[in-house]
Parts: sequence; structure tokens; C-alpha cells
Amino acid sequence: MATWAAKFPAEFKKLTDEQARALEGTLASHALEGLTPDKTFVANLVAVRTGTIDRAEYLRRAKAWSASKHRVVRAAG
Repeated sequence: MATWAAKFPAEFKKLTDEQARALEGTLASHALEGLTPDKTFVANLVAVRTGTIDRAEYLRRAKAWSASKHRVVRAAG
């Protein structure tokens, strides 16, 4: 079984060992809940954890990410 760090090595390189272990757990929990973390999702988590963005910006990005994954397609007519 591949780790999340193996799937997203560039993002994990920005983290300390402790941060990387915590992120592995977070992503595993999200996956168990049915969410499929992608590069954008992981990059946003890394950015807030490393202080590159603040919590408000993280929440804005997370909301936009979620909206992009859950767009409702309506039939014409």
C-alpha cells in the first residue's frame, strides 16, 4: 500500500517528520470518509500547516475546492 507521501512527494517535502505523520493520518481519515484527496487538497493542507497561508485563506480555498468537486449538473429543459 502506497503512502500519501509517495503519492504527493513535492508537498510532503515541505513538512517536518512530525507534520508529515500528522498529514498522513489526516488524509487517511478523509479517504476512509469517502473523500479523494488530490494535489490541490494536499497542497492547501500543507500551506496552512507551514504558515504559508492563514486559516481564513485555507477555509476560502477549501470551500472553493469542495464546490468544484460537487457541482450540480442540471438537465436542459
